[in-house]
Formats: sequence, C-alpha cells, structure tokens
Amino acid sequence: MQCPAERGALSRPGRPVEFAVVSVVTAEWTPTLRRAYWVVLGLVVLSVVACGVRALLVGWVPTGDDSFIALRARDVFTAHPPLLSTASSGGASAGVAYNHLGAAAIWFLAPFVAVLGAPGVALGAAVLNGLCLAAIGWLSARAARPALAAGVLAAMVGVSWSMGVVALADPWNPNQSTLLFAVLLVGTWAVWNGVAAGVPVGLVAGAVAAQTHLSFVPPTAAVGLLLLAGGIVGWRRADQADRRRWAWTCGLGVGLAVVASALVVLEQLLQGSDGNLARVLRGSGFDSATLSAGDTASLFAAVLARPPFFVGTSWTTPVFRSGLPGATWTALGLAVVGLAVVAGLVAARRRADGATVTALFVGSTALLAGAVASLSFPLRIGLPVPYFRWLWPTAALLAAACLVPALEWAVHRLRPGAQIWLVRGLLGLAVLAGALVWTSDGADFTGSPEWAQELVPVLVDPAVSATADQVGRDGVQVVPSISEASLVLTPAVVERLASAGVAVRSADPVVVQQSGRHYRATGREPWVLVATGARERVPGGTRVATTGAPPRAVRREVRALRASAVSELAAHPLLLTPAGRASREPVLADLVRASLVDPAAVAGNKYLSAALRAGLLEARGASPAGVDLLVDASDRIAEVEGRTGSYWLMPRPAYRAYRP
Repeated sequence: MQCPAERGALSRPGRPVEFAVVSVVTAEWTPTLRRAYWVVLGLVVLSVVACGVRALLVGWVPTGDDSFIALRARDVFTAHPPLLSTASSGGASAGVAYNHLGAAAIWFLAPFVAVLGAPGVALGAAVLNGLCLAAIGWLSARAARPALAAGVLAAMVGVSWSMGVVALADPWNPNQSTLLFAVLLVGTWAVWNGVAAGVPVGLVAGAVAAQTHLSFVPPTAAVGLLLLAGGIVGWRRADQADRRRWAWTCGLGVGLAVVASALVVLEQLLQGSDGNLARVLRGSGFDSATLSAGDTASLFAAVLARPPFFVGTSWTTPVFRSGLPGATWTALGLAVVGLAVVAGLVAARRRADGATVTALFVGSTALLAGAVASLSFPLRIGLPVPYFRWLWPTAALLAAACLVPALEWAVHRLRPGAQIWLVRGLLGLAVLAGALVWTSDGADFTGSPEWAQELVPVLVDPAVSATADQVGRDGVQVVPSISEASLVLTPAVVERLASAGVAVRSADPVVVQQSGRHYRATGREPWVLVATGARERVPGGTRVATTGAPPRAVRREVRALRASAVSELAAHPLLLTPAGRASREPVLADLVRASLVDPAAVAGNKYLSAALRAGLLEARGASPAGVDLLVDASDRIAEVEGRTGSYWLMPRPAYRAYRP
C-alpha cells in the first residue's frame, strides 16, 4: 500500500502509475507505525520547547541584539507597534541604513514578553522552533512513505542538534529563520507530492523567514515560487471533486502569506520613498568586498560534504578561510554531492519514486538560488556564516533524499521484508538527535553572548534600578561607549528602562535603528546615562553601576602585555598576507593602518589575534615568539578591558559640560 500523496504525485486522473518502489518498500503506514511516528515527533518537539523553559529556569536574560528584539516585542502592545525587524548589518557595508524586512516573528514573541517579561523571548523562540518541527513532521508523514518521512524528520532534528540548546531558545534573526525555512522546504516537497495543506503552511513559514533575515530572501523566493507552481500543478491534475479543495487551499495560503507580510508593505506605504523596502533596494550593491565563487564553494563544501555535515557542532563552523576545505577538497566534496544527487534522481525516476524526485528537486532549487545570491554578501572579517543558515535545512533535505532510498534498497537486498526495522531505526535516530540537542550549546553564535549573563547583575540591574529611582518617568538619554561590555549590555539597559516606564531615548543611530524611531533623543531629555570604561571618571555625574577595576595584579599583567605588544608592533608593523589581500576585508586594512599610526590602539583589538591565527595578517620580520606574544596580548587585553565598564547618571547641563 502506497502513501496517498506518493500515489498521486506522478499520476493523472484516469492514468494511475504503478510505482516500482512498492516491490522494494514494504513498510506501510500501519496504525502502530503511525502511532510510533507521532510519539517520536512529540518527543522531539518537547525537547526543543524545553530549551526555552531551561533558559527561564537558569535566569537567562536577553542582551545585545536579543534585547532589541525583546524591546520591539514589548512595543507590540503599545502606541508604537514595530513594523520592521532589527537593523541589518548589510546596511553598514552598503552605505544605506536599513532593517530586515518585517516584524512578524517579533509579533509572535510579543505575548511571551507581555507575560514573562524580556526573558520570555527565549520561550517564544523555542515554541516557534518546536512548532516548525511539528509542521515538518506532519507534512512529511502526509507526503511520503514511512521510511522517507522518518528520514526527513531525523535530518531536520539533526539541524536542531547542530543549533544547540542555546540557539533554539534564542530570538536572534538568523537562528530564528532557520527552521522556518525548513518548513517552507518540506511544505514545497509535500505540495509536489499531492498534499494541498503544504501550500498555506509553507507560504506562511517562508514569508516569516524572509522578513526576519534578509539572507533568507533569495532562497525563500525561489522555493516559494516552486511551491506555487506545485499548487497549480496539483490543481490541474486533480479530478473535479478535488479541484475546489486545491483552489481553496491555495487561495488560503496566498492570503495568509499576504497577511503575514502586511507589516512590510504597510511600513513602505507609510514612509514613502524613505520606506525600508526602498532603502534595501538602494543599498543592494556593496562598495566593500563581497564573497567570491571560491568562498561560496568552500563554505558549501564545509556544510554539505565535510563531516560532521549539518549536525553535531557544525553550527560553530569557523568563519576564516583557514578553517574551510581547500580547493581540492572543495572540488572533490561538491563533486561527490552532485553525483549523489544525480544518481538519486536517476534511480528514483527508474523506480517512479516521486517523493524522492521532488525532494531532490526542491533541495537543489534552494541550493542554486542561495549560491547565486551569496556572491553579493558583504564581508567584514571572515565569511559571514550567519548569512548561510538556510544551507543547513537544505543539506538535511538533500541528505535524507539521497540516503534513505539507498538504505531501503540495501535492506531489501539483504533481507526482504525488513524495511520496518529501517523505519524504526530512523525514528530512533530522530529521538537520539533530539536528546543530543542538549549537548551542543552553540552559545557563540547567538545575539546574546554567554559572558554577558555574568555582567547583567553587576552593570545592568544596578544602572536600571538607580536610574529609574532617580528619573522616574522623566526622559533619560542613554549614551553608549565603544567598549565591548557597553555594546552588548546597553541594549539591555534601554529595554529594561523602557519596561520600567522610563522615557528612554538615545542619539546613537544604531540604537535608534535597532529600537525604533520613537526612541530617538530630542536633546531635551533632563537626564543622561553615560557608559564609560571602568576607570574613567565623569565630572558632574553619579556612578550608578560599575564592574570595578580589575585586581591590581591583573592590571599590572595587562599593562605589561600592552607595553610588550606595542613594542613588538612598533618594531614589526602589520602587513596583509596574500590570503589577507585576497579576502579584501576592510577590518584587516584598518588594523594595518592603525598599527602604523598608533600601535597602542591595535594591541588590544579583539580582531588582531583572530586575524593572526588565520594567517590573514603578519608582523613583518617578527619571530614566532613575537607573533605568539601579539596573539596572547590581544586576547588577554580584550578579555579584561573589553568587558569592564561603568554607568554614570547626570543632569543634562552637566552632560553638556562633560562633552565625551
């Protein structure tokens, strides 16, 4: 007995197709097997949702970009509901400040923030990811036979494993879009296998993924068009009785996608020529360096063809070229992947295995669209791995479509009738991957770095409490500094002051773009909250929070390291290596120029050690010991000085006299 969706995928009314795959695949959707499948799906969904519960239990709080997302989610129920997502880093390279397209995902998080406060974004993000896995499992079961459905589910749970417990409960844009895009992929696959319900589910998920992070727009557009084409084909091939159902479902899907994207259109209409869509189009070209075809191929090979593939700890793939496969391995790996896809297509067509053919076709479409678009991604330092998160679910779908039919054939040859054990094994693999989610935290690839949690009770809580007590509901302007602690924690200060009812504002363009225009300072706020270094003093201000200066022994260590590093840079200036010149990354050129003008400004730069390790920079004529000194000094100075700071509260007149 075939899955109904598979039976209809390659058949037309009056001309049924007998699948040769039936002679190989004897495992059917029996009631017992279907119950086991739903139990497994429920377990993996619960494992993902539990990531959000864990975040609340351990006292996680949003910082950095996560704080801006929590702030926008809180504003959903105010007079200034957000129409856009947070700021895009691509705007800095394009010379046009713009945001990611829409706030649909933020609106989903809003009820969680309203009930639980800012930490509620963690539970909301985990629930959204859990719903995505539930949709993937449900659509897969309707679209394919048990083995292939279980294989796709196991592969997508593998993506969750690669994300890890922290990223699954983190609302940061690239992480939040990943499983939404996976739903679009599986929904498109399901539609081409006769499942009309895949149209609304896939289109809504794709609409939210595309507006949450701009890097998902190209592959989402390509796969979305393929989904609509599948809906049209399904309608044309349906008999008269089913055509009305297909038409109604497709219309519902388009309508829901329009509603999900309404905020994007509304913002553009309200702002006219200054709308976000217009700014994105004006900033679609980048003056700075972009990825080359070789960069793209290497990263694709690292995810598609190099262990640990798209599971395990691959979410922490190195962003420097030295951590990616070389040209030979890239060519070999991509050739193997290409041959596997072609061989899978040929074998599936010979067996009339429509579910496998469509899975490979959908995955390949996403891969090609993403490859073309990736050539225009801007570079900062290293490869922008978060811009490629759509690659992980694409790899999962392709892997399942290539491996499961091969395993079915092998099992049938070895022991006919044992395919039921293959299905059980794949379901067991899904459960194992769901359990392994808790072994991979991926904390370095979220919008809220782990070390910031330790500074929240030291800097954020005292600053917010003292400011709220002193200011009341009067306006306060927050002035961040360029120190690492301030960059990560000031967003949390802004969010918590706003939630306390303080009229918080900022003149910093990044803070305003991330928070919303109604947070722009007018210059008339009676109070100013200034972030500084831990040892800096602000005349006329009251220090309301500080990490305190490091212990004297640590300060002596840092001074000695800085002096040695400055001496080393003065004697051996920085140069770009051939790899560094080929990368054309502006951060590297800035480091070289700064080292010639003021070596002290470079000695503690957090990028210096990373660039030296990656072979992008070299200290001219320096010995290996000298290079090791620069690496160690850069790491230690950035660690000690970059994560210390203070907050000072002062009246507006005192701030005018201070002039930081």
